[in-house]
Amino acid sequence: MNPLIQSKNASPLILIALALFGFAFSPKAQAVVPPPVFSLTTGSANTAVGWASLFSNTEGSFNTAAGAGARTSDENTAFGTAALLFNITGFRNTAVGVNALVNNTGSGVATPNGDPGSLNTAVGHGALSGNTLGSVNTAVGVSAILNNTTGNGNIALGPGAGNLVTTANSVTCIGSSGGNLSFSTWIANIYGVPTQSGTTAPVVVSDAGQLGTIASSERFKKDISTMERPVKLSCH
Repeated sequence: MNPLIQSKNASPLILIALALFGFAFSPKAQAVVPPPVFSLTTGSANTAVGWASLFSNTEGSFNTAAGAGARTSDENTAFGTAALLFNITGFRNTAVGVNALVNNTGSGVATPNGDPGSLNTAVGHGALSGNTLGSVNTAVGVSAILNNTTGNGNIALGPGAGNLVTTANSVTCIGSSGGNLSFSTWIANIYGVPTQSGTTAPVVVSDAGQLGTIASSERFKKDISTMERPVKLSCH
């Protein structure tokens, strides 16, 4: 065969081989360093997407982490840069947003609410970012319950809601920064605001926490019981 023809036929194959070789050693084609789940030893069923996500996880299982530095322990879900970054033993937390639950650690000590630093839900940039050992908290909004550290069972809705809560328990804040007072409820834009309608009624609260405008008269009566048989009325 003509050497020139043979050279022309071989050239495309050589070029393809060289291209693949160059791509394999290209900096952009290298594996992520450090790779996701870098320290994993015995954990299983984890999903990690992003630089150093689940980087320090060693034994945790059933975690989902997406974002640079997102870190979890057991049955946690973290989406966003540094979400649950310092978590050690807290479990079943959900952190969505940059720095959400970033300082949550957990200690592995059982409490009535579960292990400290567990069962929290934080949605929003910096939501519950100061939380370390608090459990069963729900924060929805940018920087919601930002300063809580060890409080449990708190609920905050709105940007900056619950920011005055640090160690209190069972505080509910809706659009309000609230206060560090356990078993309290704070709602913004009510006090001093006139109603749009002129028809109003006083608000009462039941012992179960229900809001209403009419109190039941049952509390003023005694010996109330269900009638077993209909009462027959006779006219004479």
